[in-house]
Amino acid sequence: MTAWAKLGRFEGRSSFRSWVSGIGFRIARDAKRSHARGAVRDSDWLAAQDDVEEQAAIEDRLALANAMAQLPDEQRAAVALCLGEGFSHSEAAAILNMPLGTVKSHVTRGRERLLRALEVKDGQ
Repeated sequence: MTAWAKLGRFEGRSSFRSWVSGIGFRIARDAKRSHARGAVRDSDWLAAQDDVEEQAAIEDRLALANAMAQLPDEQRAAVALCLGEGFSHSEAAAILNMPLGTVKSHVTRGRERLLRALEVKDGQ
């Protein structure tokens, strides 16, 4: 298409084939340069996003650690096992040597306290 549009510029100094090949070469070169610039720009943007997400992740982990530290020991253990490590309530009850109902209560109350503590931090 480009060669057709520029056909009036063909002066005949070289063969038509080399003239068209030169146009194709320049189009490919420009596309490659453009792609490389776009890749660098995208890479820089992704790196910046990773830095932002990493910083947010660190802040979130610190806020969670502080909130967990405020929980009573038994609640913290039940929450860590069930919500943090993925154990079922019955598995946590066996690990902690507590009745199942107690573990469920600790997880429920602990989750509520964590949510309240983290909401306050987010609101600051």
